[in-house]
Amino acid sequence: MSSAPIVNASPLVFLGNAGRLDLLQSLGGGRIAVPSVVAREVTETHHHDRARAVVAAATWIERIEPVDVPESVVRWGLDRGEAQVVAMGLANPGALLVIDDLAGRKCAIAHRLDVIGTRRWRCGCYAAARRSRRP
Repeated sequence: MSSAPIVNASPLVFLGNAGRLDLLQSLGGGRIAVPSVVAREVTETHHHDRARAVVAAATWIERIEPVDVPESVVRWGLDRGEAQVVAMGLANPGALLVIDDLAGRKCAIAHRLDVIGTRRWRCGCYAAARRSRRP
């Protein structure tokens, strides 16, 4: 796997529906990695939203096959997508994880992984934009 950020479903859905999937692309230098279970969660849903279509069409999203999830991650009781993202982070030291779910972020932090969520990221972008408009 590349050193691309590893992204869970919620950020894909949120940014895909907002028409801002490009923010993830720029975060990853043109590519992001998504566990195949996460890609299916977003694209094989009964919802017919914008995210489903844009994620399915994004050729710059690297779909990664599942890895073994360590017991230290299983104990957190995360859903399959978050567990895969954290497990992939453990298998790829230095990778940035993008997870919105609080339990998933806490698990990643407990494993000393670099993790961000879209809420903090959005707030940071908003604050930077406001600062840039000040005289």
